[in-house]
Amino acid sequence: PATSLICGGDGTNIQFALTLQVEDADNAGDTFLASQISVDGTVAPHFLGPNAGALATPMLRLVAGCLHPDTLVEMAEGKPPRAVSALKGEGELVVSVGGVESHVVGTVNGKEATLHVIEAGDLAIKASAMHPFVMADGSMLAAADLEPGDRVLSRNGAVQVTAVREEAYAGPVHNLILARPNEAPHPEKDSFYANGFLVGGHDAQQALAAAKKADPETVEPQVPEAFKRDYLSHQQDRGAN
Repeated sequence: PATSLICGGDGTNIQFALTLQVEDADNAGDTFLASQISVDGTVAPHFLGPNAGALATPMLRLVAGCLHPDTLVEMAEGKPPRAVSALKGEGELVVSVGGVESHVVGTVNGKEATLHVIEAGDLAIKASAMHPFVMADGSMLAAADLEPGDRVLSRNGAVQVTAVREEAYAGPVHNLILARPNEAPHPEKDSFYANGFLVGGHDAQQALAAAKKADPETVEPQVPEAFKRDYLSHQQDRGAN
């Protein structure tokens, strides 16, 4: 089955609908199954099959953390920068820290209702809330968590974030899925230069999102009161170990 990657932030409305029509046994060839997905009200067929026995609904994964389509990605081999929306995941080579080259093996596309504008001196970029930025110490931080004064990595080394703001957008966003040679030295996993900033690709974003969801500060408010004491006790035990 095919895999669909949809980039959507917290405001994305995902709905699924399954339509089943079955004719009598003598007309099984006319039977069809169709599933469709609605992303923010845009409905698209996701599977069509001639009969019930052909059901093979593609797997859908919802991801978050993408860039404005006009974001320029630094390309390898001296080629001019290209818009992230123009990359097709056909093995294009992009540049990361230290000049390491990475193949683009896939893309992630979706819609966002808002974007975060990150500025650092002459650099500026628009990214969804969960898009990862590589910090000066090598860690990664989501766009929504950046603050003025933070130091992030850029093509010219560490730079200081001078402004962060959220703005309405309601448009397409994109991210890259990268594959690197195993022998290539690469201090920052899964990253590339976008508008001069060193940012994370799809795998880095997924890891950051998973860590954020597991963060006690994120989890605790969602724990029912009846279980909160047990949860806090569990967290204390983990800290002791």
